[in-house]
Amino acid sequence: MLHVLATQAEMVESVTFLENFNKSLCESAVAGGIRCTGLAVILDSAYQLSPSDAIWLNGLYGESTAIYPMAKGGVNKKLSSKMLKPSDSNLVCGVYEKPGFDPVTGSSEINCFTIVNTSANKLSRALTHGWVTSGVQIRNAYEDSATKKIQGKTLGKGAKKTYENLAAYTSDRNARLASEFGAIDACYTQTSNCFMRGKSGNVVYLNGAVPSAQGSITHVSPLHGFVEFPACSTRKFYPSNLLSHGYVDVVSLEPSQRDSIYNRAKWIGDTTVNGFALRKPIENWQNVLPQPCSVYRMRFGNFGNDDRESAAIPTADVLRMTPTAAHVKASEMSVSYPEHVKQDLVRLQANDISVAKLVQMRREYKILNPDIFDGTYLNIPRELAEKLI
Repeated sequence: MLHVLATQAEMVESVTFLENFNKSLCESAVAGGIRCTGLAVILDSAYQLSPSDAIWLNGLYGESTAIYPMAKGGVNKKLSSKMLKPSDSNLVCGVYEKPGFDPVTGSSEINCFTIVNTSANKLSRALTHGWVTSGVQIRNAYEDSATKKIQGKTLGKGAKKTYENLAAYTSDRNARLASEFGAIDACYTQTSNCFMRGKSGNVVYLNGAVPSAQGSITHVSPLHGFVEFPACSTRKFYPSNLLSHGYVDVVSLEPSQRDSIYNRAKWIGDTTVNGFALRKPIENWQNVLPQPCSVYRMRFGNFGNDDRESAAIPTADVLRMTPTAAHVKASEMSVSYPEHVKQDLVRLQANDISVAKLVQMRREYKILNPDIFDGTYLNIPRELAEKLI
């Protein structure tokens, strides 16, 4: 990444690596090449973008996180597939609990909030892709991000609508998702993965959270929830999430823990595997945040599930995210596990590598149709045999 920026070194003021800096598992899978996350780049406004800059300028531009107060107790709700877009890979929409106290009696209480993190999904990615492939100066990309009109349907239903810019589209989608939980007015809104105007006319690209005078919120991980922390004078930039490259090993969990995950975390797709929802936070994440901080614990959440990200998950991790039939029988809650899990089957991507490995085991297991492979020879139509030449 630094090698790419070095080609216009005189235009680069600084690069800041945040606590979550790493290869982006999702964006790398979507793009088919290495994409990074968790950094802030300050550039001269005349910096000329190129396709190589996609390594740092990528992904779901203009993600928005909003917190909405809920009525006491809140209501859990699983969203329908019509409400979710598979390409909104990092989507979060659910009920979160924050410890508080009654201002009259002074007794402790639990306050409920709807928290929504969403983006313009494929439209966001199209913007960043267009900037780096067209070779515009970064000041033009900055202006385009704020002025380019967006036409689309925020929740996949109804007629398309024209929005003044990406922020207006994302804000509308965020509010409509929150309304499904009865939430109306946000008490806090934060943008991430976007441009900011720097000093002396420079442009800042922040693949992190844009802080406010109130402070910032960070998504620790889908199963943990969010942390709200105060503004800090010793730093300019904050991570929008603290996700690691590790996944929760649901197979090794106690039955109550495993059932709790699949009762509280929901996504579209007949699978227990989710490369976003089951990501673990980075180690010692508590030590990277300014103190004191407040925790929004995830009580019930709907999460994105991008098939492209799932396709890139190593087989070993898929196994760790797939409960066994014995786990289903030992379930202590009414969890609706997929049928293939109940049958002790593991669902893997049928890519060239996995299929080739299976074919290598054709003499040990009945991998191939016996009408095609009789144990010694392949018996296939001439047309297909000619394609093997």
